[in-house]
Amino acid sequence: MHIAELTYRGPMAIGGVETNVLEVAKRFVNAGNKVEIISSDLLNFEGLKDDKRRFDLDGISVRKLYSLRSPRNFLDPHHLIIPELPMALIRLGKRTILHVRSFPAFHSYMAMSLGHMFECIVFTPHFDIKDMRGCAQSFSGRMAFNKLRKLLLTKEKAFITADTELEKDAYINEINMPFNKVAHIPNGVNLEDFDAVNQKTISLRRKSLNIHSNDLVIGFVGRIAKVKGLDVLLKAVSKLNRSDIKVILSGPDFGAMEALKELAVIVGIADKVHFLGSQSKKNLPYIFHMCDILTLPSYGGESFGITLIEAMACRKPVIGSATGGIPELINDGMNGFIFKVGSVDQLAEKINTLSRDPKARTVMGSNGRSMVEACYTWDIVADKYMSLFHGQ
Repeated sequence: MHIAELTYRGPMAIGGVETNVLEVAKRFVNAGNKVEIISSDLLNFEGLKDDKRRFDLDGISVRKLYSLRSPRNFLDPHHLIIPELPMALIRLGKRTILHVRSFPAFHSYMAMSLGHMFECIVFTPHFDIKDMRGCAQSFSGRMAFNKLRKLLLTKEKAFITADTELEKDAYINEINMPFNKVAHIPNGVNLEDFDAVNQKTISLRRKSLNIHSNDLVIGFVGRIAKVKGLDVLLKAVSKLNRSDIKVILSGPDFGAMEALKELAVIVGIADKVHFLGSQSKKNLPYIFHMCDILTLPSYGGESFGITLIEAMACRKPVIGSATGGIPELINDGMNGFIFKVGSVDQLAEKINTLSRDPKARTVMGSNGRSMVEACYTWDIVADKYMSLFHGQ
């Protein structure tokens, strides 16, 4: 089978979509398929380009095409045009399985226009559920979804995938996609990445932050943005008024860090909160293992919540707000707790409950790990895509 992954940015760009593309591509190759990744030559959306246009990576053929910016390109939120792409798609041939990442975009429009020539075509938009709804209400978004709907209705082996059941329902019931052409395929993790940590290093890193062995560490990993609800977390920790609870916030600043630092001072927990900033992929497993509980207190817009899965892979209990795809990942009382969006009191109660019950933390962590092993490894995700490619 010949599988082509068509995406914005190829290896070695860093990001959630880029990780997904590379991880499933590796498994497609291991299953005996011919696989290539086709992308623009961008390494980031600020304009940095890759000078390597063609190379092999773990048996995958990577091809990067020249791209340019167009300030009037309404087809793509990043205003990106890839002039070589139409011919590159035509040259793939009719026996190709074309897997299109991100939508709508210039490359997805080109793929839709030529969709009938491929053996199978699958679109994986990687939408935040809030952004998906916003896109569907815009002029260009409606045009894109109408074009995609027509392709799904007229081509037997044409599909769209959703990260969560919530997203799948939105495609079917809100955007009117044919129900038999929408598949739920989640994101995944490499369990080996989270298992290959040194416990001594974890202890030393906690100690470097003046975190004692008997302290309880509440963690968050992700964008330091207002929508993530980190003000709720800080207020909940201050409400508990306990000296043995510390907070780790790890991730890039998306405009909320200074306000959160000020809030930590105002509520009297500045000495308990550590802002670690962005972390490398290699370092992230250590961040999760440094925590005793991971939180995702978002106000909204969480399509999937990959950090919850990563924390569960580390056998950590999780606490998340009842928004987006979070309730699909947290079985309340089994692998963690759900709380009402924005409720400081409820979040404080959940943290306090787990802080006083080490056995419950262990049991919930074990339950979460079992769920990841059963549903959210990259091997499982790749198998789901392969089934879809075969029209199953």
